[in-house]
Amino acid sequence: MSCSGIGDGGAATAANIDDPNGGAFDRYGNYYFAEGLGQRVRKVNTSNIITTVAGIGSSGYTDSIPATAAMLNVPNAVILDTFGNLYISDAGNERIRKVTISTGIITTICGNGTGAYLGDGGPATAAEIWGLQDICFDEFGNLYIADAFNYRVRKINTSGIISTFAGGSFSAVGTGDGGPATAATFNLILGLAADDTGNIYIADYNAGKVRKVDTAGIITTIAGNGGVTYSGDGIAATAAQIAPAKLGFDTSGNLYIADEYNLRVYKIDRLTGILYTVAGDGMTGYSGDGVAATAASIDYPYGIAFDPCGNLYVPDINNYRVRKVALNPTCDLGALSTPSLKATTSISIYPNPATDQITITANENIGAITVTNLLGQTVLTQYFKSQTAEVNIGNLANGVYFVMVTDDEGNKTVMKLIKQ
Repeated sequence: MSCSGIGDGGAATAANIDDPNGGAFDRYGNYYFAEGLGQRVRKVNTSNIITTVAGIGSSGYTDSIPATAAMLNVPNAVILDTFGNLYISDAGNERIRKVTISTGIITTICGNGTGAYLGDGGPATAAEIWGLQDICFDEFGNLYIADAFNYRVRKINTSGIISTFAGGSFSAVGTGDGGPATAATFNLILGLAADDTGNIYIADYNAGKVRKVDTAGIITTIAGNGGVTYSGDGIAATAAQIAPAKLGFDTSGNLYIADEYNLRVYKIDRLTGILYTVAGDGMTGYSGDGVAATAASIDYPYGIAFDPCGNLYVPDINNYRVRKVALNPTCDLGALSTPSLKATTSISIYPNPATDQITITANENIGAITVTNLLGQTVLTQYFKSQTAEVNIGNLANGVYFVMVTDDEGNKTVMKLIKQ
């Protein structure tokens, strides 16, 4: 029986955790991670208190109920959207689950539970996916899935339609560089990340490469020479031997790689392309707390996440811990200002009343728009990255709605809309 869940409501450093995976921060500084064998997703707040936010600790599948009463099956990655909703790669159930922040209810947004390949061009909820690994969002609200056993990266757009974004067949070394990502081959895709310009990065573990798909859909290798056994760093990333499992970006745009095989975490300098070790000495075991991260032993690192202060967090699976690399030790996470719900005159909606379409303008980039009815139910969600947004409301029934606009900084503005 798993000992996961022991410690909820107390200090996270005193809690038992089983098979920590992935990891992501919300904009308030709360840290979320998956416990694969613990069958839970847990949250550590800025006061270091741990709680369970999804799962009951036993494997299975239950849906459309409070997330804390639902069953998961080997969750292995988490991510949050602009609104703070939580998404879970529920690998054993071959599904992507969503926990809505306003209700705490868990639902399935991708996968019908069958491990296979099916469904491109249709609703993601009817699709078949196989060997789920990482998930990530791009800047426009599209969700990407590491569909490992199908040798693909799948994409769910903001309308809920799934397609193949990259890959489709196997090769031991991963081929296709310089051509369309949809014609590339992969070995074992474990990790995904997106930069702030829309490029998607793929950790092709057994091929020993990190690959990049640019906004034109062209794939290239940006790290790894195909060998997976550590051969040194301080060299060009493309010349290094790595086994990349998980990926993540810091706020300066440097790419970090969790290499579970070589028991290290690397950084690729954005300007020079040089790869450096930032954590791990390559030895199994547990050691190093309170000393330089490069002198510490971490055993099976399997996640990359940065808090709002810029500190790095890495799940250390075989040590049943999450480790922190204090890159900005003087920053007080709990004291950081947080986004708030506020009224502002910088947002306008016209026409209002409206019939088929509204135009929303702002003096800051619009990140997301959600429309709710008078019962508080969300009836429409769209993501943007511009100061003007066109939203089709033709399918909504006539009546009164509330439109919440979230800008790039997380500030939220709510306005009333009349549909007639």
